[in-house]
Amino acid sequence: MSTKPLIAVAGAAGKQGRSVAAALLRSGGGGRVRALTRNPNASQARLLAQAGAEVVAAPLLWDRRRHG
Repeated sequence: MSTKPLIAVAGAAGKQGRSVAAALLRSGGGGRVRALTRNPNASQARLLAQAGAEVVAAPLLWDRRRHG
């Protein structure tokens, strides 16, 4: 198990989240980056994975059509 702190970035495939995640990855500050995104297969999410982020699916909005 890693002792490095885990930093989760919500909306990581969007403009703001992507820039935050990328900055954290570039800084090498010792933390692990978990990129939360609706679609882990999106091109921006894949780029974050290639840069070293752990990309996970995390739809943060409740969809009434799907869940009632």
